Amino acid sequence: MTYNRDLQEDKEPIFDATKTLLNSLKMMILIVKDLKFRQNIEAGNLLLATDLANYLVEKNIPFREAHHIVGNIVAYAIEHQKPLESLTKEELNNFSKAFDKDAKDIISKELSISRKKTYGSTNKDLVKKQIDLSSLEENINKNL
Repeated sequence: MTYNRDLQEDKEPIFDATKTLLNSLKMMILIVKDLKFRQNIEAGNLLLATDLANYLVEKNIPFREAHHIVGNIVAYAIEHQKPLESLTKEELNNFSKAFDKDAKDIISKELSISRKKTYGSTNKDLVKKQIDLSSLEENINKNL
């Protein structure tokens, strides 16, 4: 008699957990179904801002000052609805004379990605290497 009762009582937490999970999934569907993504200039500008700050630091400007300069550049770009990539050397020089002709090379999404060469970065060569390692690992696991 008690054995059967034990089996009944252990199912209640499972039913509660299932009900909670189903309600959570219903809520997630309501949230995600109307989700819209949009690209905006501000997001792109923020991605390249660090590269500009690093460029200025390499030109012997203290990071605190470089951060302030780049903050002003980003605010200018947003106010004028311009991506950082479209700023001219002359526009950059309005904020700091440290920007040389090579400054335009810094503010490129493609070059920004290729300059990142640490493990786990978005560098195309490193991503390809990880994909190749993953494929190799899968093949090894299949054959074991």
